Amino acid sequence: RCGRTRMRCRWRSAGGWWCRRRGGSRRSGNGDGGGRWPLSEVGADVSLVADRTARLWRVQLGGADKLSEPVPDGLAAATVLALAALFVNEARGRDALRMRDLVVVEGAGTVLGRIGLSAQGIAEARLSSATPGVLDLPPLTVVAIGLPFGRIEGAALSRLCDVSSGIAFRLTPWRLLCAVCPNTDIAEKVMATARDHDLIVEAGDPRLGIDACIGSPGCTNASTQTRNDAARLATMLRGCRIGSGTIHVSGCLKGCAHRGAAPVTFVGRDGRYDLVLDGMPTDVPVQRGIEPSALAATFARVQS
Repeated sequence: RCGRTRMRCRWRSAGGWWCRRRGGSRRSGNGDGGGRWPLSEVGADVSLVADRTARLWRVQLGGADKLSEPVPDGLAAATVLALAALFVNEARGRDALRMRDLVVVEGAGTVLGRIGLSAQGIAEARLSSATPGVLDLPPLTVVAIGLPFGRIEGAALSRLCDVSSGIAFRLTPWRLLCAVCPNTDIAEKVMATARDHDLIVEAGDPRLGIDACIGSPGCTNASTQTRNDAARLATMLRGCRIGSGTIHVSGCLKGCAHRGAAPVTFVGRDGRYDLVLDGMPTDVPVQRGIEPSALAATFARVQS
């Protein structure tokens, strides 16, 4: 905790943390160790990016492609706290909700310079997206299992643990559960088990292109069973390759599953859905009162 700025910081899984000013919204960060999948698309306010050549950290601000000069490992946490304090102080009186807003106004170099760092170089381009399937990373084989709409049933997780006893699982920000397998035989067993429990094991699965919140009855704001309706929609779209974030099935106007606009958004209202195109759940719908069973037909019509 930083008492001067009344910030509260906590570590979380998948190499990230969040900070919140008392009475305010959260700010997030992550630590990118330079692995197969970069965290640049996660949208953190402050990122620590490993410099594999110098074996030091560099800082990347939200909304910026530039990196800072190397930061010694022992000063990494202090640097993040200094940037968090800087943001809280600089955001006062400005329309800056996230670090990227401050970067747009002042520039990454100026913001970094406020804490004594200079901007040096551009973030290294790496594999841009994480997808389900088998990754060959000698001497290990990693199975990336997609969790439909970010959820896995206890029975499925228990069975995965049974067939992969002794191996490690890793969580990711992309609704993927990665099983680190010592050989291909175990990897094949994990893949088969995941497929048996209707988890996502192929990059072309249409569920990857659909974002859905918990819906009713899990959320009191929702009047539709969003995940059931999204699963039915995905079944009807089998064989269609849908880009990530193409369809948003929201149980209410809050839009918790997908922040921002989506090409197609179905918004739950009184047990049915309203249709918003290229917008957010709060935007004016082009069609109202769609039955849950008619989502696939509606999507096909607007795509034609």
